Amino acid sequence: MQTGTTEEVRALDEELSAAEIHAEQLRMQRDALTDRRNEARAREASEALPAYVESLEAEVEAIERLVNELAEKREELRTRANQLNNLRATALRGGHPAAGASSDLAYRVIAQVPGMQRHAVDMAERMGAS
Repeated sequence: MQTGTTEEVRALDEELSAAEIHAEQLRMQRDALTDRRNEARAREASEALPAYVESLEAEVEAIERLVNELAEKREELRTRANQLNNLRATALRGGHPAAGASSDLAYRVIAQVPGMQRHAVDMAERMGAS
């Protein structure tokens, strides 16, 4: 074990004290910076909220428009499918050839129109699926 003079020990004690003071200053500085960073993040979040809510509302409105457009398109498709059925029925009643949709098209139409699935086979036959 090494030993030192009283002066060397005192010098080491002073160096240790200085290092401990410096370490405490660094901890305090780190804590102050952490507090500033947290405050800045909170402020930034608060300031960003109105634009974020506005953006979210715009996205929801866009989706609602698309859902409404899809519902309208599906209703148009239902109408067209019913028109096809009526045209085929009229042609058949008059003894004329009645071209129809392919099985693939008939089942694709049925898959897109809510409610038609319950009567898929009947609907496909009425559409002239081959």
